[in-house]
Amino acid sequence: MKKIKKYPQFNTENEEFEFWEKHETTDYFDMSKPLQGVSFPNLKFSPNNMLVSIPQSLAKNIKSIAEKKSLSIEDVVRLLLEQAVKNEIYIFASAKSRS
Repeated sequence: MKKIKKYPQFNTENEEFEFWEKHETTDYFDMSKPLQGVSFPNLKFSPNNMLVSIPQSLAKNIKSIAEKKSLSIEDVVRLLLEQAVKNEIYIFASAKSRS
């Protein structure tokens, strides 16, 4: 069983953001058990933030890619989504021009 690390106390939201950009939550939380009694009353989504649930197998593959490329998981997801969206836009535009 993987040893769960203790995460530091943060003085600012920015400090916390920078920490999680460079660290994996799976090292600090036991993801095999569902969280209970957790709420985020101050969480506000902006148009630039999305919460997406993905299968565990996909998450593992993304993490593996991130490790191999020495990138954060967020950067890998961003790059993959950008590529997929560009591809879909190209396909849509190509099909529309043929009509």
